Amino acid sequence: MPGSFDTDRLKANLSNAAQKTGKSTDDVAEARKKTIPSQRFGTSEEFGAICAFLCSQQAGYINGQNVLADGGATVIAQDEASSVVWGMPGAAATSGICTAVVPLKSVAGYINDFVAKGMP
Repeated sequence: MPGSFDTDRLKANLSNAAQKTGKSTDDVAEARKKTIPSQRFGTSEEFGAICAFLCSQQAGYINGQNVLADGGATVIAQDEASSVVWGMPGAAATSGICTAVVPLKSVAGYINDFVAKGMP
């Protein structure tokens, strides 16, 4: 599932947003980048590399997966109640960066819903 990649479509969307808001396209782009943890748009080369890997022999045992290539914008953490040790998930959850904090048994379903419907 791709995030914001520097494509002609993204440029057109940024241009339309700039026209609607009266801001420059560069200002709209910079504001959008600030919403992405990596603080930048992905490149077509990065997207192509992901696709090439998934089609390669090295990915031959990968089956039925969704790749969230979004610069870190999607963070799903296991909740405290279902964790044996809530170290890293707890750090992510309490920092406020998580898209969702869910029980371990719900993570796969949450990801499937996320991909099917988009961000809740």
